[in-house]
Amino acid sequence: MAQGMARFGVGGRRSAWLLFVFVGYLLPCYLGHFDTASIKLWPGFVKERQEITLKFRLRGVIEMGEKVYVRMPWMTTGECKNAAGSSIGADSFQLHDSNTWYGQWTEGTPGTQYQKSLLTLTAKTKIIWKSYQTVVLDGFNNIKPNCGMPAKHTNFTIWTNAANATVTMKNRHQVNFTDSVNASCYLSDTQLTWGAGGASPLLAPINPTTRKTHAVSQIAEVRLSFVPAMHIQPGDTITVILAGWTNLNASRADDTKWKWGYDDVREGGSGRKLTLYNESTWKLNASQSVYDMANATWFEGCCKENHKPGMENSTIEIVMRRLARAGQKVEFWFPKSNGLRPVCGMQANNPKYKIKVKTPSNFTSVNFMSIEKSAGIGAGCVEQGGCNGYGTCDHCLGRCTCTKGHGHESDPGYGIMKADCSELACPVSPSWAEVPVQSNRSLDHQAGYSGANTTNGHFDVECGGVGKCDRTKGKCACYDGFSGSACEIKPCPTQNDYPC
Repeated sequence: MAQGMARFGVGGRRSAWLLFVFVGYLLPCYLGHFDTASIKLWPGFVKERQEITLKFRLRGVIEMGEKVYVRMPWMTTGECKNAAGSSIGADSFQLHDSNTWYGQWTEGTPGTQYQKSLLTLTAKTKIIWKSYQTVVLDGFNNIKPNCGMPAKHTNFTIWTNAANATVTMKNRHQVNFTDSVNASCYLSDTQLTWGAGGASPLLAPINPTTRKTHAVSQIAEVRLSFVPAMHIQPGDTITVILAGWTNLNASRADDTKWKWGYDDVREGGSGRKLTLYNESTWKLNASQSVYDMANATWFEGCCKENHKPGMENSTIEIVMRRLARAGQKVEFWFPKSNGLRPVCGMQANNPKYKIKVKTPSNFTSVNFMSIEKSAGIGAGCVEQGGCNGYGTCDHCLGRCTCTKGHGHESDPGYGIMKADCSELACPVSPSWAEVPVQSNRSLDHQAGYSGANTTNGHFDVECGGVGKCDRTKGKCACYDGFSGSACEIKPCPTQNDYPC
C-alpha cells in the first residue's frame, strides 16, 4: 500500500511538472503572440518614397499608450547617397488610421545598412483581443528602400511592450511577408585621381597653332575611392573600367620618349598582378608595408587607335580579402610601379570610367555605373579658351572641333579662322573672280576658299571674294562697287541717272 502511494506521488509530481511546462512555455506561444504580420510597399521601386501598408494581429490586448515596434532594415528617409535621413516625430508622422495610432520613425545609419531603422506605433485607444490592424504609412513620410531586397526579408521584425504580450524585443517575431524590391545597390562618392594633388597633368600641352597630334605620356599613380551602400564581403569582386589606359612599355628606361602612334609602341599584357595600397599604409612606408585588403589584376584593353584613346575596355579587377563596411570610404592606390599610363589626354569626369561590384546576391551587387568624379589628363583645350562655348574639345589631340559658323571644317574660312572657335564665318556668295581649275582644289584655298570643280569657277566664297570679313561680327565689308550682306550685288552702269 505504501509503495503504491509512493508511485502515485511520483506520477502526480510528473503531471504537475508537465502542466507547469504547458502553462509556462506553451501557453505564452498562443497568448500574447503575433500570429500574423505583413508589409506591402507601393510602388516598390528602389530610392523612391513608398506608401507602406502594415498588417498585424496580436493574440492579446494592447492598452492605450502601449507600443508596437517594427524593425525596417534597408529603409531610410535620406536621399540614398550614404547619408542618413531624419527621424520623424509623432507630431509630424503621417499615417492612416490616425484615430487609432500615433506613428514615429527612428532613422538607422548607413554604416549598419539601416538595420536599426525603426517604426514605433503608439495606441491612441484600447486594441481588443485578436483585432486585425491595418496601418498605412503615407508616402509623404519619404521612407524608401536604400537598395534592392528580397521578399520575406528575415530582418523585418515586430514586437510590443503590451503588458500581456510575450513578444518583447529579445524574442521579437519575424514579419511573415514583405515585398521584394527588384534592384541592385549603389556606390556613392566614386572618384579617380592621379596621385597627390588631384588633377595632375600627365601629358605635355599641345601647340594649338601647329596642331600636333602626338603627346608625351607618363606613368601615373592611380587612386580610386568610393563609399558603398552595402557591406562588401571577402571574395566579392570590384571591376573598374579604365578606358584609354594601358600598361604597355612600362619598363622603358627613357620614359619621356613614349609617344602614342610611334612604331615602337606595342600593346601591354593582361593578367598582371598589381600592387595596391590605401592611405593608411601609404603614410607608413609604401615600399615595405603589406596591404591585405584586396588583390588586384590588370587586363589590357583593346585596341590601339591612332590619335584616339582606344583601349576602351582596359580593366582592373579587385577581389576583396577583408570586409569593407557600408557607409565608410574605401580606397585603393595603385603606385607607379604598376606601369599604368593614359594613352592620351582625356576630359575630367570621363563617363567612360566605370565601376561595378559583384556579390552573391543581386540585391547587394552594383551594376556598371560611371565614376562620378575623375581628374582630367593633359591640357585639353585650355589654351584655346575651352573652345569658347562654340565647339567641343578633342582632349586626345588637344584641339577644338568648332560648330558650324565658328570654324567648322565645312566653313569657307576653315584654315584661316582661329582654332579656338572664337571667330565668326561671314556670308557667302558666288565668287566674282574665280576661274575653273583642273582639280578639286581652289586656287585661292589659302585665302579661305574651300574648293572648286572643273566646270564652274564661280563657287561660293565668303563675301564673294570682293570684301573683307569682320570675324568679330560675321559681317562683310565690301569693296567699292559691291554691296549686299555677302557683297553679291554690283550695280549696273548709269547714264543721266538711269541704269544702262
